[in-house]
Amino acid sequence: MSRRARSFVLLAALWAAPPLSPGARAECASGRMAIVPFEYLAAEARAARDAEQRVRDAAQRRLGGCVEARGATVRRLERLGPSLAACQDDACRAARASALEAQSVLEGIALGMGGGPALALSLWGRDGKATRQLVPLDGSPQRVGRELDDLLGRWLRNARGPNLGPYLVLGAAASALVAGAVFGALMQQTQQAIAGGTACGGVSDDLAACLERRMALGRQQAITANVLFGAGAALAVPGTIWLVWEWQ
Repeated sequence: MSRRARSFVLLAALWAAPPLSPGARAECASGRMAIVPFEYLAAEARAARDAEQRVRDAAQRRLGGCVEARGATVRRLERLGPSLAACQDDACRAARASALEAQSVLEGIALGMGGGPALALSLWGRDGKATRQLVPLDGSPQRVGRELDDLLGRWLRNARGPNLGPYLVLGAAASALVAGAVFGALMQQTQQAIAGGTACGGVSDDLAACLERRMALGRQQAITANVLFGAGAALAVPGTIWLVWEWQ
C-alpha cells in the first residue's frame, strides 16, 4: 500500500472510530493509554495473555482509570482493520495513536526463544517516537512488576516533560540564601560602624539612644539573616532530593 493510500485509510479509520465518552475524556485529560493485545513468538498464546495482564496491572498502578479497557481497545482495532498492523515509522505510529484516541500506545510481543521467556515492549505517544524495552519474565512476579513500574514511570515523566517543581524550590532556596547573605553583610557594616565610632556621627543630642537604636538594628539584621539562611537550607534539601528523583 502506498503512503498516500495508507494516510487516506488512517484518516477514514480515525473518523470511524467510536468516540470516548465525555466522562472518560474529562477523567483522562492528561493522557489515555491504549494497550494493544499482545502477540507471541515461539511462545504460547496464554503466555502472551498473562504478560499483557502483568503490563496492564502495572499501567493501572501508574494511571488508574486512564488505561483503556481491553475490550474497548479491541473494538477500536477491529474498526481500524489491518491497515495499521505493522507500523515501521513515526508517522504511522502517530496516526495509530490518533486513531485510537490515545495519548500513548503500548504494544508487546511475548518471546519464548533465547535465554528465557521475555517481553518486547514498544511504547509511543502522539509524536510516534517509540521507546522499546525487553523485560525478562523468568524472574519473580515482584521483580517483573518493579521493572514494569520503572519503565512506565520513566515514560510518564518524559512524556510530561521537565517538572518545574524542584527547580522552583531550589530557586526559592537560592533566593533565601542570597537575601540572608545581604542581611549578614548589613549586620557586619552596622557592627563595624558601632565599633569604629561612626554609627552616630553628627548626633549631638542623645548619643546613648542613637547607639541603642543602631545596636537594635544590628540584632534585627542578624536575626533576619539567620532566619533566611535556615529557610534556604530547609528548602535546598527537599528540592535536591526531588530533583534527583525526577532524574531517575
